[in-house]
Amino acid sequence: MMQKLQNLKDLEYYAASISTNNILLKWMRSKPKNKELKLLSDNIIKLEFYVNQLQQNDRLNQQIISEYRYKLNKLKLKQNDTRT
Repeated sequence: MMQKLQNLKDLEYYAASISTNNILLKWMRSKPKNKELKLLSDNIIKLEFYVNQLQQNDRLNQQIISEYRYKLNKLKLKQNDTRT
């Protein structure tokens, strides 16, 4: 359930990011020498890379936790088999 919720949040983020980038691109094409727009563009790119890194870290952490759970469950099953 949590994975579905996270996927929906990710989709909302991507939609907002694409929309923002399209608007910014249109503004930058109309005013290519505007220093504030250039700064805004650079900062949005930094934010998007940061969010992407957080998402990757979360996925890797979830994968590691899943692997640990699998190994722990396998060990517990093996211990139960030896007891019976």
